[in-house]
Amino acid sequence: MHLSLVQPSVLTLVLAIALAWGCGGDASVGVETVARLHADIPDFDATSPLGRVDAVRDWVYEQTDVAATRDRLIDYGTYRLWRMDPDDIFALYAGDVGGVWCDGAANGLRRVYEAVGYRAWVLSYGIKGKVTHAVTLVEVEGDVYLQDAYFNSTYVDASGRHLPFYDVLRRIKQGEPVHTAPGARILRDVHLSRPSALEHSWTTAGQEGLDCRPSGEREGALTCRARTFAANFVAHYELEPTYAHLEQAGYRRDLDDLLLFPYGVSNGDGYVSEPAKSEILRRILAISGHLGG
Repeated sequence: MHLSLVQPSVLTLVLAIALAWGCGGDASVGVETVARLHADIPDFDATSPLGRVDAVRDWVYEQTDVAATRDRLIDYGTYRLWRMDPDDIFALYAGDVGGVWCDGAANGLRRVYEAVGYRAWVLSYGIKGKVTHAVTLVEVEGDVYLQDAYFNSTYVDASGRHLPFYDVLRRIKQGEPVHTAPGARILRDVHLSRPSALEHSWTTAGQEGLDCRPSGEREGALTCRARTFAANFVAHYELEPTYAHLEQAGYRRDLDDLLLFPYGVSNGDGYVSEPAKSEILRRILAISGHLGG
């Protein structure tokens, strides 16, 4: 943490915000992060509870750096992001240490939610060896909602109303359409090891006029402002093996259907892969009839 940068008046404001939300978050965690978030979103207090968790995700998306190449990935052995204070996580990005993949983004969002008092978890799902993903689950007024800090989206119905996570799963299982609502923020920092990766990584491929700068210790390494939405991933990643697997299991050729293949839930206390030890996995299993991995 970096408490020296936060004035007492800001600390008081953060405590007042947590009380106003009715969250009772740990006021000693993520002090700078929560203060910055509130300063960057002036109308935060006027939004609905679901609007607030959307706004947090949208903000975290922009603040979270992504690694386009493995050698620009933050070393999780050195930096245990799932337990780190959010202030320290965002300090790594500010210092150009590197970026993360979906699990790092999901854990960063989870830590920010926890800093403001929400219960949150990271859900890992998909088909190992093909496509896997990690997202954040957050509890709001008794319901659990999925928030994706990697692709900056959440699930809604055709009218734009937020869909609770288990309702999303039921709709997918029944072959009904679900919709994602993207956040307002588009660009974030993407770390690449070499200029040639610009054309080959889904994080930057097909995006013209990127604002790039040298970064990191390796010669030729770059950091670019780019969008990392799901549409980019689908357009530039080889997905046929995953689609074939879904079809063989009786599902659609749609990455949303991978949510029916969970294989782990985690928070700061540890990672759980057995349904007997996780209410979330038990509820998903009751809907999908199987796990992933």
